[in-house]
Amino acid sequence: MLHVLILLGRLLAEANTPLPDASDQAVLFIKRSGVVLDESCPSGDAGVDAGMPDGGLDAGPADAGVTDAGIADAGIPDAGGSCEPTDAITMVVQPTLGPIVGGSRVALLYVTPARPVVTTDTKDVFGELATVTAPQIEIERVEIQDRALGTQCASYGCSFGAPSSSYEPSPWTPPVLADAGLGDGGLTIETVGPYSIVRAQPADPQQLATWLTQLGYEYTQGDLDAVAPYIALGWHVVAVRVENPSPLGRRLTPLSFTWAGSEIRVPAALGAAPGATETSLTVYIAAERRYELPDAIVPFAMSTSYGNMGFLTRNEVLVDPTRPGFTDPIASAIACVGSYGCEYREIEVVEQRVYVPQIVACDEGIGCCNSRKRFRADLGMVAVAVAFVLRRPRRRGQRR
Repeated sequence: MLHVLILLGRLLAEANTPLPDASDQAVLFIKRSGVVLDESCPSGDAGVDAGMPDGGLDAGPADAGVTDAGIADAGIPDAGGSCEPTDAITMVVQPTLGPIVGGSRVALLYVTPARPVVTTDTKDVFGELATVTAPQIEIERVEIQDRALGTQCASYGCSFGAPSSSYEPSPWTPPVLADAGLGDGGLTIETVGPYSIVRAQPADPQQLATWLTQLGYEYTQGDLDAVAPYIALGWHVVAVRVENPSPLGRRLTPLSFTWAGSEIRVPAALGAAPGATETSLTVYIAAERRYELPDAIVPFAMSTSYGNMGFLTRNEVLVDPTRPGFTDPIASAIACVGSYGCEYREIEVVEQRVYVPQIVACDEGIGCCNSRKRFRADLGMVAVAVAFVLRRPRRRGQRR
């Protein structure tokens, strides 16, 4: 069983619904450049909302009283966009969620530095990343001598046991920025793939509490305290409603949040919880060069595609969710010329045991590499001479 351990978000439930087990072990950041996030622009890269209605929630008692008009008056500012191309950061998450009791619904709270474009992806993003960044496997042949297989001459100067590579990384391209938009502001409920989302910029924790109450979700003071440092920084909050009527747990559809900016910051303090301890997190970064987080172990850093997002770095970090938000780890670019000195892939040597005939000593100067017995030239000459001597008298007798 999993535990309620969402490092990069807050897990909330509807009233009288126990929290399901949940976890997230990986996140992908994509550093983009020259994109337009406002769907109202004539040539915006982010596209439009594809006709998605503001509502889109399934019918049910839980939706009662949560109308656009009922929550839009909370004082949340409207969205603001720009038609100028800008730098942007995409954060991709994919939590694993256990079964939800009674088929009720839960919500995940995420934070972003600016109002984000929210999209989904049907691909197994993190499965692909794990495969591409896996260690390079090298096979090391180890010969074990077995007398039952015969003998072979000592192979001086011959090469045995040299590692051979059996793995090559596959090319990988970051997901494109799908058609979506920043929305029309306020606390509008929107449908994005299998989710219902609300984007807002609360002025303080109390305004967030009012918003969550109107949406019908229970929360604790710990939830408000975890989000408070980000609210103080002017960040936005995104509530993602998840439905799971299945009795089995599942890995959710990947969610992408894209906002204007260039800083790659892991919002680890959002997962703060009583008794929380350091937890391992895999952070993938696709950018124009290698980016590392403080104190991270980097088992993979290589170019996997062309363009300004073609360099992929895998960071393994220990996240301490008890630290305040302003100490979140921030990635830094590693200075190097092109990919020289930046590329690295962890190598895993696998020992392959092979049984071979027993090696026996060869005469000096032989250095043979096979199991044939050597023909002694000097003994051969003696044998020929003896045969010649023995045959001569016999031939003389025949002449008489």
